[in-house]
Amino acid sequence: MHDCADNPCALNATCIDLVNDFECQNCPKGFKGKRCHIKEDLCASSPCVHGTCVDSLFKRSCLCEEGWTGENCETNIDECVDSPCKNGATCIDGIGNFTCHCQAGYRGVRCQHLIDHCAAQPCSNNATCTNLGPSYHCACLLGFDGVHCEHNIDECKLGKCNTLGTETCQDGVNSFECVCKQGWIGENCERKIDQCADSPCQNNATCVDIGSTFRCDCKSPWSGIRCEIEMGFCSSNPNPCKNDGHCVNLLGDYFCVCPEGVSGKNCEIAPNRCLGEPCLHGGVCGDFGSRLECACPKGYTGAGCQYLEDSCAPGVCKNGGECQRTSSGFHCKCTPGFTGSRCETNIDDCSSSPCPESATCIDQINTHKCLCSLNMTGAECDKPIEVDYDLHFYDPVRPSMAIQSVPARLNGTAYTISLWVKFDAPNAKGTVLRMMSSS
Repeated sequence: MHDCADNPCALNATCIDLVNDFECQNCPKGFKGKRCHIKEDLCASSPCVHGTCVDSLFKRSCLCEEGWTGENCETNIDECVDSPCKNGATCIDGIGNFTCHCQAGYRGVRCQHLIDHCAAQPCSNNATCTNLGPSYHCACLLGFDGVHCEHNIDECKLGKCNTLGTETCQDGVNSFECVCKQGWIGENCERKIDQCADSPCQNNATCVDIGSTFRCDCKSPWSGIRCEIEMGFCSSNPNPCKNDGHCVNLLGDYFCVCPEGVSGKNCEIAPNRCLGEPCLHGGVCGDFGSRLECACPKGYTGAGCQYLEDSCAPGVCKNGGECQRTSSGFHCKCTPGFTGSRCETNIDDCSSSPCPESATCIDQINTHKCLCSLNMTGAECDKPIEVDYDLHFYDPVRPSMAIQSVPARLNGTAYTISLWVKFDAPNAKGTVLRMMSSS
């Protein structure tokens, strides 16, 4: 019996008759099995490296990802093969794309655009910018230099100002100005002014040019900046007229106008003004030629000590003391806190040590103050300071306040105070905390 008679092999495979059996040979690609009837998965081995495998019955194909080619999508497409980059740029191949590294002065995806360096206005001081492709050039105005014309040329360094006559040189834009010393003129301070040209000295004095000004060497008896003042004998030191005589200049001489009772060329002859005891009540007479002066004893006053001094003159008692006249003179009744014959001494109220040992006593006028140690308060520093307490102000109309005296000296640059504030009415406001110093 011929076992291939019924064409048991599918898809036109070749049937080989065997003894009571058959064999199908040359199954089409993609099929297998006894009768070539079982479909094989041609994509089972994932043959596509960078793509998607498509099984189309008798064969398989690869749909490659962008940038890849080859039967199994194993070859990277070289996007630089057509030289897409312009102007000498370097092309670097990527996956499905390329990158152009531009030469200096060019930009764009393909380096196709020339960079306009002048668009950013790199040149300073109104210079002209010229684009040169990979770079640019700044054409500077006169008076400027530098790559960007940023430097003002210092024309003072040219040294055109005369060093002798120039105080300072002021640089400008493409210019300079010489500021001349006094006594010099000219564009470069090159001309010296003759200070004696207009004969400033009077009365035959000699003019000396000393640079910025002049000096007059005066002839006797003249003085002054221009020798315009006649000195005369009365200007000599000492004054030739004695005993408060008044000197009058004459031509080549002088005349002394003497006080009453004084005579002589120089008022040198004066009487003894202390004759006859002109100073009363034991006053001491002093003869000063043209006058006398009396040094009065205590309790008397006047030119001749002729008046009895008011023992209760204003200010005789100090610190508000009341002056009371007595038969022997006066007595000062002191205000509380002061003592002394003129109430000039403040009584030391700390002498009795009224403060505790830990506190410092500060003397006041007719009282004292105890400077307490830390955390103590009270007039005598006998109460500890409460650290925590509440204050409630009930009056909504009249302003209220509370004062906590801290009689300890606070030494430092910063202090920490903790408190909380609650207002009874909305939108209420006021001074929450104020620190004041006292002495």
